[in-house]
Amino acid sequence: MTQPEDCRTCGACCAYADHFVEIEVDGNDADVPDDVVGDDLYLRCKLGTHECVALIGRVGDSVSCGIYDRRPQACRSFEPGSDGCLQCRAHHGLDNRRPRGNVEQSR
Repeated sequence: MTQPEDCRTCGACCAYADHFVEIEVDGNDADVPDDVVGDDLYLRCKLGTHECVALIGRVGDSVSCGIYDRRPQACRSFEPGSDGCLQCRAHHGLDNRRPRGNVEQSR
């Protein structure tokens, strides 16, 4: 796989259980839509998957966030190219090169 231009060609962090299920929505995330948050106050996964219900597209190809402007702080603070990012990418069989380009607009 070629090196991604930014997070819009990845999405691995939005579809990796060990990372994703740890995203709890708290009082500071009041703008997160109710249909994205489960009864346990964690982000919901698509039925039968470990993908966030707000993830649009296909991991490793072309993705976007359906609640980008209202995403939780945990999503906002996740660092592209961090060890966590590389772990998510490896889980999906994506190369371990760090994202480059305009990542802040895509996360």
